[in-house]
Amino acid sequence: MTFLHAGPIPRPADWVAYVNSPQTAAELEALRRCAERGTPFGDAAWIGSTAARLGLEYTIRPRGRPAGRVQAVAPDGPASSLFDQPAQE
Repeated sequence: MTFLHAGPIPRPADWVAYVNSPQTAAELEALRRCAERGTPFGDAAWIGSTAARLGLEYTIRPRGRPAGRVQAVAPDGPASSLFDQPAQE
C-alpha cells in the first residue's frame, strides 16, 4: 500500500542514496537556522519569493531593532542635550 504520491517529476535512480547522504556542515547550519526562524529553505531567490507569497518576510530579516544612528561627539566634549538648561541668574 502506497501512502505518498509519486510526485510531479520522476525520481532519479539514485534518489534513495541521495536523500540518505549526510549534509555538509553549511547545509546543516542553514537547515537549523531555517527551522529555528521558520524561514523557507532553498536558494536566495526562492526564499524571497516564497516568504513574500506566504507573508513570512519577517523571518528573513535580522532579529531585533535596527541599530540606531550614532551621534557625533565634538572634539571638545559632547554636544549639549535638549534638556540642558542655560544657567539662570
